[in-house]
Amino acid sequence: MPARCDVMQVIDAKTGEQWFLIGGQKYQSEADALAAERAMMRCSPMQGMLALGEARWAAIQSYRDNEAAWAERVIIDRAGDWLRGSQNIQFFAYLLGMEDHEVDALFRLAASIEA
Repeated sequence: MPARCDVMQVIDAKTGEQWFLIGGQKYQSEADALAAERAMMRCSPMQGMLALGEARWAAIQSYRDNEAAWAERVIIDRAGDWLRGSQNIQFFAYLLGMEDHEVDALFRLAASIEA
């Protein structure tokens, strides 16, 4: 799993041509590069919980214990790798009131956690 996949802007000093790099691939727009980065983002539940921190994870656990449907409880309790683009992650972000850039930052942080 890559530790970090930040989008890097490159400008050719001679031609002025601009492109964006992610994972060694060239993209014409930052949006395309970010979409590619997000497609590669994944972490284990342990990495995700540690990146979220105690307070955010407690909010998810509170939802799980008090409001979640059975299927949601199974997903929270038994999920394999967390994928950035999954509906479950989108729901966590909604539940926690997080913006896309915050979720991206947490996935980057999670990928750097080793245990």
